[in-house]
Amino acid sequence: MTGFLKYFKQPKKRPEHEQLSIGFTNGYHLSYDCRRKLGRIRLIDDMKAFISKKNLGPDALDERFDAEAFLERLNTTRSAIKSALMNQNVIAGIGNIYSDEMLFQAGIYPKMKTDRVNDRSFQTLFNVMKDVLTKAIACGAKPDELPGTYIIPRRAKDGECPKCGTKLSKITISGRSCYYCRRCQPER
Repeated sequence: MTGFLKYFKQPKKRPEHEQLSIGFTNGYHLSYDCRRKLGRIRLIDDMKAFISKKNLGPDALDERFDAEAFLERLNTTRSAIKSALMNQNVIAGIGNIYSDEMLFQAGIYPKMKTDRVNDRSFQTLFNVMKDVLTKAIACGAKPDELPGTYIIPRRAKDGECPKCGTKLSKITISGRSCYYCRRCQPER
């Protein structure tokens, strides 16, 4: 939900809100910077036991997590598709802004119930999920470095759809802000 890791050598590069720092023999440091102090770091002995204890769903980018498993996981809930995507017990690794992006790229209305999404749209959403997360990682999750067709850099009061120019709408789903395009993601 918040925070990031920073790898640096010079002390002046130390993050402002450092919560943890690990020094290496090569003179470099790895710091966890978390201004809002909502993130957590834990040392665990058994990753599989931790995942099981936390009841985490499969990682969204796990190569073994295929379209069939995606459909099966999302069919376990009848919530709004945006809520299902962000539910870490259903699929781990998708946050608020990236669920907006995935639904935008797939042309799916964020409040649509999962049981109303057809198989073709689920397949499109699955492909988009992999693509969006891969691109976000490649650009270091920097909004300004995402493709020009993405809404993430435009998530603001007066943001416009990069495809059609319509002013983006903002609603709340499961207590989270959601930006979408009424024209490209119509209610069905």
